[in-house]
Amino acid sequence: MRAVLSGYCRALAGRRLDVAPCARLVRKNIGWVRDDVPTSDGTTIYLPGSIHGQDEQECFSTYKVMATHQVGHTEWRTFDLVYDPPSQPSGEPGSVADRSAFTRFFTRFPLQILARDIFAVAEGYRVDSRILAGYPGLGPCYERIQHSSLGERPALATLPPREAIVETIVRASLGEEAAHAGVTAEAVRLLRDLRHPEATVEAAARATMRIYAVVVDRADGVSEDQGAYHPAARVAYRGELKPELAQILSRTADASGSRACSSPGRASLEELVQGSPEVEIAPGETPEPLRRREVLDALEAELAESAAPSPGEDMDPDEDDADDGPLEATGPGTFVYDEWDAGQERYRERHCLVRERPAPARDTHFFEETLRRHGTLARSIRRQFEAIAAQTDRRQQRLEDGEDYDLDAAVDALVERRGGRSPSDKLFWRRSKRERSVAVALLLDLSASTANPVAGQENVGTGTQRIIDLEKEALVLLVHALGLLGDACGVYGFSGYTRRNAEFYVMKDLDEPLSREVYRRIGCIEPRSATRMGPAIRHTAAKLGECPARSKYLFLISDGRPQDRGYGGPGESRQYAAQDTRAALLSARRQGITPFCLTVDKEGQADLAAMMRDMSYEVLWDIQMLPRRLPELYRLLTG
Repeated sequence: MRAVLSGYCRALAGRRLDVAPCARLVRKNIGWVRDDVPTSDGTTIYLPGSIHGQDEQECFSTYKVMATHQVGHTEWRTFDLVYDPPSQPSGEPGSVADRSAFTRFFTRFPLQILARDIFAVAEGYRVDSRILAGYPGLGPCYERIQHSSLGERPALATLPPREAIVETIVRASLGEEAAHAGVTAEAVRLLRDLRHPEATVEAAARATMRIYAVVVDRADGVSEDQGAYHPAARVAYRGELKPELAQILSRTADASGSRACSSPGRASLEELVQGSPEVEIAPGETPEPLRRREVLDALEAELAESAAPSPGEDMDPDEDDADDGPLEATGPGTFVYDEWDAGQERYRERHCLVRERPAPARDTHFFEETLRRHGTLARSIRRQFEAIAAQTDRRQQRLEDGEDYDLDAAVDALVERRGGRSPSDKLFWRRSKRERSVAVALLLDLSASTANPVAGQENVGTGTQRIIDLEKEALVLLVHALGLLGDACGVYGFSGYTRRNAEFYVMKDLDEPLSREVYRRIGCIEPRSATRMGPAIRHTAAKLGECPARSKYLFLISDGRPQDRGYGGPGESRQYAAQDTRAALLSARRQGITPFCLTVDKEGQADLAAMMRDMSYEVLWDIQMLPRRLPELYRLLTG
C-alpha cells in the first residue's frame, strides 16, 4: 500500500512527503525506538510495516487514518511552534532561547512528562478536528478507528487522580461523550476549545499550560508527590509525537523562505540527548552513556545531511514535464548529462542533472556486525583474494641485494669458489609485484523498492531483513577483502526523483583509501526514491574515465527495472528508460569500460536481456546468495 499512501500524503501536504516503514527511523538511532506505531520526523511519514488482524479494506482504512493524522501535523504546522518565555531575553547568548521552541516550552514545567502527555493529547485533538472539518469524507474511517481506540483505553477506576484526569481528556479527544464535574470538567472544556477552526499549535500550548495547572495544582485538593505520574497509554492511530526532535529535524521552510528553526550546536544537542524524554535510548549490551553518545553522533550526522541543500528543493516536480529544456549545473557537486530518446533516435542535450554528495556516515556498527555474523564467509573470501594477490608476485633472482639469499645462486657460488674461480656476488632474490592495473566502480540501486523484505520475511516493520540489507552485506564482504589487491575501487549509490534530481551518493571514491569513515557510510545506506539509471551510469563512467588504470569495470547492482517520473512519455516510459540505460552502458563500453549488471529481480529477466544485449549480466535467483556471489563475480571478472 506504500505507493498509494505516498501519493495520498503528497496530495494532502501539497509538497513531496515520503512514506516509509517505522523500522527505517528506528535504525537511524536518533531517538525513536518503536517500529510498530506511526510517527513523523517532520519530513517523512513513518508507518508500521504491517498491520495484523484486519482484512485488506480495514487495513487500508487504518493506514489512511494513521497517515492523515501524521500529515496533519505538517499541514497545520505542529512543528512550527513559536514560544519566547518573557523571563528569558531572546538575544541573550547561551540562554534557553538558543534551544528549540519546544525545549523552551517544556522546560518551564516541573513535571515535563505530564506536560508532554497533555500537549500530545491537545495537539492530537486539534489536528484531528482540523482533519474532520477539512476532509469530511474521512468521517466514517475516523469514527471506526476512534471507537476501536476507546475500547482499548484503561479503566478510569484503576488510575490515580492525575492519570485519571489525563485519561479523561484522552477519551474526550476520541469523541467520548460523558458527564464531568469539577476539575475534570474544566480540563475537558479547555481541550474542546481547540475545535475552533482557527486554533493553532500555540493555542494547544496555551491549553497545555492551563490543563497542567488543573491537574497539578487544583486536583480537588489531592496531594501527590511531584514525581508520581506515569505516562498515559498511547492512542495507537496517533502514534508517537516527538515535537522537539521533529522541529529540529524537519527544516521546514516558513512563508518567507526562512527555516522554522536553526540547527542547534553540539552543546544544545547534548542537553537534548541527556535531558529530554523524547530521546529514547534503545536497550543493548553497550553501557547507556556510550549509547547516548551514539545517539548524539547520529543526530549530528542527520542534521548535517539535512542542512545540505536538498536536491530539487527549488523545483516543483509537477512542473517537470512542462519544462523540457536543457539544464545547467547549479553549483559544486552538480553535473548535467544527455539522455537518449530512442523514439526520436537522438540525444536530449543536457537533459539530466546529477547531484553528487557524500553518503551520511553515522556509526551504525553495521560493518563490524556483518563481519561478525559472516565470519567464516569473510575469511573464505579473503583467502580467495589472497590467492589472486599471490599470482601477481614474481621472484627476481641473482641480484646483488634483496629480501633473502638465493639458494641456487649461493650453491653455484660455493661450487665456483671451491673450483678456484671467482664467484658472482649476485646472491639474493627479491619479490617483484607485477602491476595489477584495475579500477572498479560498484554502482548500487537505492530505489524505494529495496526496502522490501526478503522473500519469506514479510514483516518489514519488525526488523526483518530487507533487500538493501543484503546488498549492504555483500558490499561489506567485498570491500573488506579488496585491500589485499590494491585495486582502485569506488562504491556509489543512486536514486532521485525526476530529471532535475538524479541523486548520486559517494560511499567511497576511486582514489579514496579504505577507512572507518567508508565503513560507516556503507552501514548508513538506505532506500531512497526512484530509479533513473542512465545519468548515474554516465556519471560513474565519467569518474572511471579519469582513472589511469588499464582495466576498468562498472558493476551495476539493481533490484529491478529503471523507472522514474518523466523517464519517457505517457505509455512509453518502460521502453524509453530501458533504451536510455542501454545507451549509457554502450557509451561506457566505448570508453574502454566493461559493464556488468547483477540483478535480484527474477521477473525482470526479459527486460534485462534486452537492455544488456551483448553485454554481461546475471540474474540472482536467490537474493540471499548475494553476499557470497558478489565477491565471486568480482574475482572472476577482474582476476
